Amino acid sequence: MKKYILLVTFCIVAFCALGQSAKVSLDSNKILIGDQLKMNVELECNEEGVLFPILTDTCIPNIEILSKTTIDTIKENGKIKYHQQLTITSFESGTHIIPPLTFYTADSTFLAMTDMQTLQVNTVKVDTTKAIKDIAKPLREPWKFKEVIPYVLYILLAAIVIAAIIFLIVKLSRWKKKSEIPVKQKPSEPADVIAMRDLEALWQQRLCEKGHVKEYYSRLSDICRTYIDNRWDVSTMEMVSSEIVECLQNLGINRNDINNMKELLYASDMVKFAKADPLPNENSSVYQLAVDFVKNTKKTIEIKEN
Repeated sequence: MKKYILLVTFCIVAFCALGQSAKVSLDSNKILIGDQLKMNVELECNEEGVLFPILTDTCIPNIEILSKTTIDTIKENGKIKYHQQLTITSFESGTHIIPPLTFYTADSTFLAMTDMQTLQVNTVKVDTTKAIKDIAKPLREPWKFKEVIPYVLYILLAAIVIAAIIFLIVKLSRWKKKSEIPVKQKPSEPADVIAMRDLEALWQQRLCEKGHVKEYYSRLSDICRTYIDNRWDVSTMEMVSSEIVECLQNLGINRNDINNMKELLYASDMVKFAKADPLPNENSSVYQLAVDFVKNTKKTIEIKEN
């Protein structure tokens, strides 16, 4: 009775498998450890909606599935061809078995089964008789012109941007300095009138009699400097005494007046920097030098006769 049952079962399986074919093919049955190869899974049958075997990283011992394509379906000559490609590798040396893969219909009816495949994974042979060498350094490939061009363009662009920023900073700083420089306004009164008024006010304060000799000489020289600035439109506040004398010589002023101013500035420098202690008559003498200089060099207005 058992023999009849087995015979009937075999006939059913053979009938179901009639016209169905499935196979698994490898690019190679031998690889070095860590190498990759392609595994093609194919099925040809008359059925639609076939249940493909679910392949994951752990379904095949010692073999890793790195990637797999979608299942392609092609209808040809009344049959349907299914195809899927997997990229596999192995990091375990030895002979590994890819077990048969089984295909079913949508209602879980057996369709076909692939043959078992073997994969031989070999390691790199090492000659233990030779000395161990260091790992070889990476080889340096020469730069190609098309590879250099982008870097050159980036450097040029960065240089242009930096130059533009520096240019703007310099421009803004110069503009700021110009805007900060106070514009010297011409006095509404003649220079000699202002100078004589300031000299008279200084003399009335009697600073030397009060012991403020240094302040007296400092203010006296400042009044003379201001007069020169207003009279000839020059800037003497930052000049030393010798530069002021040279400036007066260039203006073509009378020699006696230049000598008077030179004597006044020298006396002022001796008091301010050398701590000289002049006599009372010397204090009035330098004052008179300033008054004479202003009177002798003041600007005269010519009246034209009709």
